[in-house]
Amino acid sequence: MKKHIIFILTVTFLVTAFLLIQNQTMSVVNAAQPSAQIVSVENVSFSRDIYPLVERRCVKCHGGEFPSEGLSMESYQSLMQGSQNGVVIVAGDANNSLLFEKVESGEMPKRGTDLTAQEIELIRQWINEGALNN
Repeated sequence: MKKHIIFILTVTFLVTAFLLIQNQTMSVVNAAQPSAQIVSVENVSFSRDIYPLVERRCVKCHGGEFPSEGLSMESYQSLMQGSQNGVVIVAGDANNSLLFEKVESGEMPKRGTDLTAQEIELIRQWINEGALNN
């Protein structure tokens, strides 16, 4: 009986020590990896910042001969023409732009992971800066 109690106490001690060490290790790992921050970029560029994102995440569905919803995102011109539902970007006003609404809500892209907060911020900022073809 005495050996049984000693065994239980030893196991309890070891498990507790292990959990404490794991918790401290995770704290060190989390401290070493700062959380993602939204980085503001002055003068967001369509060709440098937006098009690579669109090409990587949107053109699979919004490209080709029959783009989804009639919205081709293969070029600046086709993106600005809008879709079968009308204009998707109101230059200077991200809050009234359908494109921004869809990515901010997580509704787009439909396939794959949601855009990151930084990617969404880039789109917002680009639209608010006038959605220039730069």
